[in-house]
Amino acid sequence: MSWRRCWLCSSCLLAALAFGETGAAEPSLWDVARQPGLASEYRTLASVEWFLLGHASAWDEMNVHKGTIDYLRGERYLDPRLELLVAELRVETTLRGEQGVRERLLDTLERHPGFPLAWHGYLELGRVAALQGDLDAARRYYGRALQGLWEPELRTEAFYGRAKAAMESGSVHEALADYEHAVSSARSPKSRALAHWGRGVALERAGNLNAAFGELRIATSIPIQSTAFIARTVLDLPDVFFVPAFDKHYYKALAAMAEADAADVAAQAILDFQSAIAYFGRYLREAEPAQHYFVNNARRLSKLCETRIHALQQQEQINS
Repeated sequence: MSWRRCWLCSSCLLAALAFGETGAAEPSLWDVARQPGLASEYRTLASVEWFLLGHASAWDEMNVHKGTIDYLRGERYLDPRLELLVAELRVETTLRGEQGVRERLLDTLERHPGFPLAWHGYLELGRVAALQGDLDAARRYYGRALQGLWEPELRTEAFYGRAKAAMESGSVHEALADYEHAVSSARSPKSRALAHWGRGVALERAGNLNAAFGELRIATSIPIQSTAFIARTVLDLPDVFFVPAFDKHYYKALAAMAEADAADVAAQAILDFQSAIAYFGRYLREAEPAQHYFVNNARRLSKLCETRIHALQQQEQINS
């Protein structure tokens, strides 16, 4: 397994910082005498905390690696913080919806229903279910997480995740409401860009193309810094996933249309519309066999781009 710190989302870091509030004190001699496993668990938990904060030593990274392997082999930790965080690390570094992790998370939450980080666990369950394509469960888990999460960035992630799941289920207006909540609560550039981008796509799919263009231009204007990866847009960051994966082309196509619509120079607008057509083509190659909800939208928009290009070319001929 390849561990990449930059893949770890803000929710992981906030969860790690929350350990201090929930009592991550080293177990006493008497605690260890009663439960010998506590001492080794504490060392693993400390390594995970250092790892999340970006200060892990080579020993810490090996300890985290071992703890994750033990977790996947079925070891039950005494400390639910470790259970929840190792599950999150596993999903974050693989971006796979693993049924084993989902079952372990559910088991942990059932055994510790009142645990303070339980809401983080439901947020992670939403991500796992979404990666598996289990949209109904994803919406349910994200909704459960929102009952207890208070941190703006985590609430943004839950609203955004639930909106995506709703849109993929065909519930565009429900998605719009959640995207609006995500836009309101987002704080980081990445979260704001994703929220505006999602809202823009939802607006187009709800029939409001002009409003969609405005949102998409906001999304693409937000600078995204990535030190380890070259990311042209927020959609290109390695921890931003789409289920189905081909829907990413639709998002990029709409953004290209928005840029073309705002272009002052005809030649640039033509290039942007051509880029949009190419992205819609990539989307349709996979979306048509999959009978995706928004195939007809993509066909119609691609034809609109062709019409706009033809009109611009005619105007250029007249002007010349």
